[in-house]
Amino acid sequence: MVDITQDLDCQKTALLVMDHQEMLINNYVPNKDDYLANLANVLEETRKNGIQIIYVRVGFRKNYPEVSNQNVIFSSVRNGGRFLSQDAGSAIPSVIAPQEDDQVILKHRVSAFEGTELQLLLRAQNISTIVVLGITTSGVVLSTVRQAADLDYKIFVLEDYCFDADAEVQKVLLEKILPMQAKVVKLKSYQELFSVS
Repeated sequence: MVDITQDLDCQKTALLVMDHQEMLINNYVPNKDDYLANLANVLEETRKNGIQIIYVRVGFRKNYPEVSNQNVIFSSVRNGGRFLSQDAGSAIPSVIAPQEDDQVILKHRVSAFEGTELQLLLRAQNISTIVVLGITTSGVVLSTVRQAADLDYKIFVLEDYCFDADAEVQKVLLEKILPMQAKVVKLKSYQELFSVS
């Protein structure tokens, strides 16, 4: 059993649920119904422990004014007509929908920090530790962890809640790259995070 509660001050910790949107979940998550049910339990347990939950979702205005022609990734998104803020594919599934005390951040770049109010929210609440999960590991997870490390946050990555299209990339990131700046933990049951020894 993994127990990292000794490393967590719940009042100074936030859980970042990154890019958990219909289109991405459908494309990357196997057994998505089971996964979402488990994640719903994760979120409930997190709330019970007084940890701030912050959802980060990618989305754009009509005609994509936020997208530069020089940005390869998001030019492709624009050209494919994906991730308009109000599209069904951009929505967070109802089973894991944000609750009253959760925060939701809209982003227009890969990192959860770039061009968003994430750092302001964390600083205002004296949050110094972040626990992250996201789709994709090579995208939002890697970019956010790298930036968070440079901002001196203590970082945990929940391995079982991160997904990528390429299994080898996933393995290298979780076993070799991310551990250089974060503690990567494998939790089949998120309740283990808060277990009492």
